[in-house]
Amino acid sequence: AGQSTETLLSKLFFRYATGWHKGEQIFLRFPDLRKFAEDAKGMAPRVHKMFCRFEGVLESTFEDTMQLQNDMGIHTTKGLTLPWFQVFVQKALTRLGMQIVSLLMALLRQKS
Repeated sequence: AGQSTETLLSKLFFRYATGWHKGEQIFLRFPDLRKFAEDAKGMAPRVHKMFCRFEGVLESTFEDTMQLQNDMGIHTTKGLTLPWFQVFVQKALTRLGMQIVSLLMALLRQKS
């Protein structure tokens, strides 16, 4: 019951990540981000009305995180590795003012 945020993020990553880079699974920029955004939007009804803003925040946060991942030596423009996916989700939800654990648990319940 009391899973850590990191464990929840890891489970979520492997549920959504469909890409590969040098033998490592990655969360792809377009297909995985779109599916994640749609599912997250469904789990957060108050954000539903502002989906354009929500999607924009996810996209800009994804781009920022992708640049940081690149700066730190992982050179791919296709997607995020697990550690950087964790950074992305935490940054995006902070920018949206959402509670990360409740959203992650709701997404995991929905996807099971």
